[in-house]
Amino acid sequence: MNLKFSIIICTKNRAKDLDTTLKSVFNQSYSPSTIIIVDDSYNIECNSILKDYESLSSVRCIYVHSQPPSSGLPAARNCGIKKIPDTTDIVLFLDDDVTLERNYLQSIGEIFNKHPEISGASGSIKNGYYTKPWYIKIILCMIGWIIPTLVQATFCYPTVTRTADAMSLLFLKKNKDSVHAQWLSGCNMAYRSKIFWDGNIFDEQLVGYSLGEDMIFSHQLYKNGHKLAFSYEALLTHRISQENRIPSNLFILMKIGYRLYAITLFSGNGIRGSLYYSIFVLRLIISSLILSLKYKENIGYAKQTLNAFKRVRPFERDIRDKKIQKFNEYYLKGD
Repeated sequence: MNLKFSIIICTKNRAKDLDTTLKSVFNQSYSPSTIIIVDDSYNIECNSILKDYESLSSVRCIYVHSQPPSSGLPAARNCGIKKIPDTTDIVLFLDDDVTLERNYLQSIGEIFNKHPEISGASGSIKNGYYTKPWYIKIILCMIGWIIPTLVQATFCYPTVTRTADAMSLLFLKKNKDSVHAQWLSGCNMAYRSKIFWDGNIFDEQLVGYSLGEDMIFSHQLYKNGHKLAFSYEALLTHRISQENRIPSNLFILMKIGYRLYAITLFSGNGIRGSLYYSIFVLRLIISSLILSLKYKENIGYAKQTLNAFKRVRPFERDIRDKKIQKFNEYYLKGD
C-alpha cells in the first residue's frame, strides 16, 4: 500500500484526551504522512503535546491555533483542509477522544485500494451498538425502527432515514472487508483528497458543537453519487470525553434546530419536509415521555425537550429557508 494519509484532529480544551489519541496514531503499523491539529482551545497546551510526538517521529506535524477560536467544528475542519499537502491521497478526520487499534490505518487504506470507486470510509467503533448481547440487539433494532430517535440502530448498513436519523449497525459480519454506507461517523471518517480538491467543504452555517455536521456532509456526498463504505477491520474505541461538553438543554435545542435544517436539505421545505419534521417532533416527544416514565431522572430531559420545541418555533421559517444565522445567535448566547 502506498497511500499518503493526512490526519486532521480538531480539538478544544481537551489536551489530555488529545494526548491519548495521538499515542494511538503514532503507534500505527502504517504511518500517516501528515498530522494536522486544529486547536480551538484558550491556550496552546496541545501544541506542546504535538511537539513531543514530532520529535520522536518522521511524520510531518502541523499545528493551527484559532485566534479567536472558530465558530464551530465545520469551520475547524475546513481550516485543517486548507493545510493538507498536495501529495495527500486520503484525508482522515478523527475526534480528539478516540483510540485507534494498531492496524486501523492499514485497514482503511486497504479499502480504498481494493475499491477505487469508493470516495469515503469509516471504521468500526468497538464500543458501539454491536458490542451488546444478541437479544438486546434485536430489541434495540425493533425499537429503533419504530422510534429511531430513541435507538438509532439498524441490521443492514449505516443509513439515514427520511427524518435524518443517522442509523448505526447492530451486527458486524465476519470475513467481510466493508459494507455499503449512506453516512460516515465524524469521530473517524476518511475521504479521498479529490473530494476537497473538487470544492466540497463542511457546512459552516453549523456552529458550536455542530450536532449532525458529519452526517450532513457525508450523506450529501452519498446523495450526489459518491460511494461510501463502512469497514469491519478498521477498529477504534470512542472514549466519549466528558470534557468541554455542552449543557443538556443546549444540546436538545441544537438537536431540534439542526434536525429541521438537515431534513430541509435532504427533503426540501415543502410538504414532504414538513411531514418528516412533524414525525421527528412526535417521536422525540413520545420517546422522552417514555423514558421519563421509566427513569425519574429523565423527567427533566422530557421537560427540556418540550421547552426546546417552543424555543425553536420562532426560527422555523428561517431554518426552512436554510438561513440559520438567527437561530445560531440565539443558541450561542447559551440562553
